[in-house]
Amino acid sequence: ASGPGGSGTTSGNGSSFIKTLSGRLTVPESFVCEWSPVQEDAVALGGSNATAKIAKVVDWALQDSVELVHPIRGQAGSTEVISLWWSHDGELVLTGTRQGELRLWNKQGKLKNILDSHRSPIVAAKWNDDCTHLLTTDVSNVVILWSTLTGTQLQHFSFTEDESAAAGGTDGPTDTDSMQQQPDSLGIALEWIETDKFVVPGPSGSLLVYTIGDNKPLGRLLGHKSTITALHFNPVTKSLLSASDDDTIKIWKGGNVNPSLDFSPHKKTISSADWLTDDLVVSTGYDGAVKVWSVSQNISICETNLDSEPIFEASLSPNKEWLAVGTLQGSAIVLDMRNCNSESLKSAYAEYQPDHDGLQVTNIAWNSHSSAFAVSYIDGTTTLLEL
Repeated sequence: ASGPGGSGTTSGNGSSFIKTLSGRLTVPESFVCEWSPVQEDAVALGGSNATAKIAKVVDWALQDSVELVHPIRGQAGSTEVISLWWSHDGELVLTGTRQGELRLWNKQGKLKNILDSHRSPIVAAKWNDDCTHLLTTDVSNVVILWSTLTGTQLQHFSFTEDESAAAGGTDGPTDTDSMQQQPDSLGIALEWIETDKFVVPGPSGSLLVYTIGDNKPLGRLLGHKSTITALHFNPVTKSLLSASDDDTIKIWKGGNVNPSLDFSPHKKTISSADWLTDDLVVSTGYDGAVKVWSVSQNISICETNLDSEPIFEASLSPNKEWLAVGTLQGSAIVLDMRNCNSESLKSAYAEYQPDHDGLQVTNIAWNSHSSAFAVSYIDGTTTLLEL
């Protein structure tokens, strides 16, 4: 790993100043990085050769590193650990290889369970509120519900565009290797709306609501027409936010099967959408736009366009004061969300530009104090930045 690069500078742009961020630490062969949601200095990093690590960031160097080793299977280039998720309480880390094998570790790096039912790369994982259950889904549209206490598979759903498949799941795994071609992705997001109730993407843009233990959907939310790109439940307002490749965002309330609000803030695929407040939604898109929308007023509050450069990744800080976005060309841009109005998003608060152009950002993750974030790139490097 290379060392700190400086504290950053500011550059003038009319009456506004943009802070230039310098990489504090660059970690080679790191395909994804996630900070602990509880411990400010703890990170998990996914590396090559089927190995991840948990480490502490002390004076912008990795210390007390513990390796998390998966078995090496398949050909070279298919053994990277590309998926990482911490549990809400910071006690567990889930790691996944490009081949879909998942392993569950405690925060000290001890292997707890092997979750070996997926056969394709994992695109989303979500713990329920008390961290006793875990949902995972892969690029083949296989969704699995696990018990994190025992590591056992509780439910298995294999969705296709055949509407009959939406009627329910199967009791055991299907042979996804036998599929003649890779199906189109139905969604890259999962969400819990209660400790025992969850929402998963279904065929034709549908959202299927399930209860633990029941393979038949409790309900179906119909309205989207394409891949689901974001799902976020607001427990205060009991509202579910969903975004899709069909360029729309929908808000679902209570048990209503029809969206209470439907708006199209972007001209191209929506890459992220999240609750900024109980009323405001912030979204990013491949059109290069960042937009904030009021649910109660159904109007746009503020927006900016980052030179029409596609935004592939975005992450809202835990305190919801900062939005970090990553572009196709590798820029990491931080926007100030503290006083969102028509003027606040006109210029960036801070920006980081890697040494080489064309390094697409593949993941952005904040630390628990919203004071630093990690940016991972398509070439398999991760840079840690201090705001």
